Amino acid sequence: MIDRLKLNSFAVELRHEWEINSLSPVNLLNTVLSRMPNLTILYYPMSDNTSGMCVKDIYDSSLDANILNLKDLNGDSSPDREFSNLKDSDLDEDSSTGSFNGLDEDSSTGSDLDEDSSTGSFNGLDEDSSTGSDFESKISSDMLIGINSNMSIGRQNFTLAHELYHLLYEENKNNFVICDYSSESESEIEANIFASYLLIPYEGLKRYVKNMNISKWSLDDVIAAEQYYQISHMALLFRLVEQNFITEEESLEFQNVKISHEARIRGFNDDLYYPSPEDRKYFSLGNYVKSVGKAYSSNKISVGKKDELLLDGFRGDLTFKKK
Repeated sequence: MIDRLKLNSFAVELRHEWEINSLSPVNLLNTVLSRMPNLTILYYPMSDNTSGMCVKDIYDSSLDANILNLKDLNGDSSPDREFSNLKDSDLDEDSSTGSFNGLDEDSSTGSDLDEDSSTGSFNGLDEDSSTGSDFESKISSDMLIGINSNMSIGRQNFTLAHELYHLLYEENKNNFVICDYSSESESEIEANIFASYLLIPYEGLKRYVKNMNISKWSLDDVIAAEQYYQISHMALLFRLVEQNFITEEESLEFQNVKISHEARIRGFNDDLYYPSPEDRKYFSLGNYVKSVGKAYSSNKISVGKKDELLLDGFRGDLTFKKK
């Protein structure tokens, strides 16, 4: 099991790589899309036990013909569409398209996040941390992250951070990772801790508490903080308990509320607490969409093929018929 200091150093390292200071909140989705150009993010309604998945290299020969069956994710029939792996050979008019199939992610389990779990500062980089060209090599392959669109937006943000750990920092030979809530493996615990630190840096939360003059956390404070960091209600409460800002009993009290209503009456948008809207239940962002557009612009595929590939990627909004 990797200790918390090391996991925090990974999170700080990634923030430094992306030129984001270690104290601020981060728009993780937009940052990932801009800084990891070979990554495709797929939103798909998965089973209740599944929050996400990732593939380190979608063209790796260990995958079954590079095909992942999305119908396996939720146990029922999915729309009459398949999500295609786009290769150079797929950009020809007569090439057949692959299909993606899918899977499950992270469970938040109790790991201590206190400062003296290890020596050193939670603010700095671990001396072994890789930067620069090492990071570039990590993101050179075509990657995929799948996110369960039935989860709340706050939870989806956490899942994205969780899957980044599997892709960028986990040292294993598994190209294809499925994560479920029931797993208590070291891998899942480490990914959860990393995700928590990436979204809410250890020192950043301490600074936030100081700047907001919070001596005893109220529901007002909790909602303001989760909106600030764009993290789920439960993920924030977990961190507050782990850093000893609130007790387990206080956490249970904060859980026993209708959080979306409580956010609205305090003047906040409640999108954070709801799943993806219906028009984003099946959706993709990133490299796949970009690759289809480039293939069409360079006259490698016709408009019909472009629309077919976009439909495969759940982007009917970009097809000719939608214009």
